[in-house]
Amino acid sequence: MKMALRFCRGLERNPGPSRGRSRIIGGVISVGLLFTPLALAAQLSGRVVERGTKDRIGRALVVMLPEKIRTETDDQGRFTLKDIPVGPHTLVINRPGYQKSEISFDVDAQTLDTEKTFYLSPTQVLAEFETQVLTKERKESGSERITMKRAKTLPGSGFDPIRAVQNLPGVNRPPGFSSQVIIQGSAPQDTRYQIDGHEIPIVFHFGGLSSVLEPEFVSEINLLTAGYSANRGRAIGGILDLETKDIKTDRAKGHGYLDIFNVGGRFETQVGEKSYIAASARTSFIGPVLRAATRGNDNVALTAVPSFSDTSMIYQTEINDRLKFKLVTLGSYDTLELLSDSGLGDDPALRGSFSNRTGFYRLIPQLAYTHEDRSVSRFSIGVGQDFTRFEFNDQFFSLRSNALTTRADHEVAWSDTFKTIFGFDHRYA
Repeated sequence: MKMALRFCRGLERNPGPSRGRSRIIGGVISVGLLFTPLALAAQLSGRVVERGTKDRIGRALVVMLPEKIRTETDDQGRFTLKDIPVGPHTLVINRPGYQKSEISFDVDAQTLDTEKTFYLSPTQVLAEFETQVLTKERKESGSERITMKRAKTLPGSGFDPIRAVQNLPGVNRPPGFSSQVIIQGSAPQDTRYQIDGHEIPIVFHFGGLSSVLEPEFVSEINLLTAGYSANRGRAIGGILDLETKDIKTDRAKGHGYLDIFNVGGRFETQVGEKSYIAASARTSFIGPVLRAATRGNDNVALTAVPSFSDTSMIYQTEINDRLKFKLVTLGSYDTLELLSDSGLGDDPALRGSFSNRTGFYRLIPQLAYTHEDRSVSRFSIGVGQDFTRFEFNDQFFSLRSNALTTRADHEVAWSDTFKTIFGFDHRYA
């Protein structure tokens, strides 16, 4: 705003005898207000998702050019840019693993008030649903952390990243239909298997053909071969620990699949403002296929018929800004049968039926509380049952075991480079 002053003099001829003289008879002061329009500013709110799957993309860099107004998307993929001058601009969105997006905008204060959705295309699509961990600290010296993105590219994964562990250096498995893992030449029973730190009897179905947990529910695979810290134990050979991912989705989505071993599907949805659930179920059809293929075939004297199935579920909710609850459930069932009608060769002892059934289930509730002083407390329980049954003709062996595991720890970050963790680990069977 500007103010202008103008002074005007009025002149009038004197009608008197002194012609040619003049005098001032009045003054006028004019005051005017001149307004200069200010540059209007706009605000842009948006959400960045993956093209195709519509999964939210966090920690993506968002820049408005040429002013270089920048921000990053949060875990929900949302961002807000403020104080954007009206006029032509270019919005740049960049995130490692995705193609950079550049969008031209003619910014208008009225048109950018609502939230907009922006799509990024992945540079490499490995599966329809992909889990990625951005950063993770290392606590053990003799360990290897494998993200799902890396595991899917390892040889032998077969779209089941957990199976890729069997092809890592120093890892092997017994021949035949065993599902155990040998780490650095130790005995198979010296390897422990865990889900979120709670022990389970097996991590693979018969023959290592498939994992017992839905692969898309795993965020990271921890292979601990030596020198693991005090929060791990009861293993001489090594530990294979699966960390379940956080389920966060703003829409319902499902996926079904069929391969040479399994048929199944999974489903994810949001059930509350800050609550999410995901479930999956799988079963194999190897047994029915082998039965049908060998039925009535006199050339096949001995037939191995394996079959397996599993189901898993993850529920998580944010009780408040500091307290989070998560429930992981898992069930697995394996059957191996040997069918022989005429015996193997001339040995009548191999005539008859043989079967081996193995199964377990786990319920793992977890609580995590974030304190104000840069510390976190975690508490979780694993409760379930393991069972196995071995039969040969009329002889059998059956074993059931009730399992209870408890874990808790308190982590204090004294600085950016120093922290302490203490807790306890309990097991009852």
